[in-house]
Amino acid sequence: VQTCALPLWPTPKADATEPRPGRLTVRSVSDDGPGLRVCSNEVDTREEAERLVGATVSVDRSSLPDLRNSEFYDVDILGARVRTDTGVEIGVLADIITTGANDVYVVHCGNKAMTNSEREVLVPAVAGSVISVDTDGEWIVIDHRLIEGTGDDA
Repeated sequence: VQTCALPLWPTPKADATEPRPGRLTVRSVSDDGPGLRVCSNEVDTREEAERLVGATVSVDRSSLPDLRNSEFYDVDILGARVRTDTGVEIGVLADIITTGANDVYVVHCGNKAMTNSEREVLVPAVAGSVISVDTDGEWIVIDHRLIEGTGDDA
């Protein structure tokens, strides 16, 4: 059983008292479509659970499993700078979309050379598209062929 901090920010209801942040003991977690279903020892009723829908869950990093070489948590790369394998800086990793097949990196562009005045680029997080991830230097290197208008098109 792992314990995690759970800051609660549910929409206040007219007849409900404002919930306070607290710690919950997580009994189980299951993938429930667009989110996770978390079962806790401290939440007993459906009404209590409904007040937590959409709440933010945070976990102490020390509670997370150790990673092997070249593995990282999403939080480790959010905000990383993104460039092509030819050195052209594209922008910053702003979000990660989880799909059934693979993650997709949402890169907010800061490079004026981008075509079609795109403000973001979607990069499939698969071998061949993502060349390397440097969590220490906070760089993600992607294949230049994914980006039109960088002057690197082959």
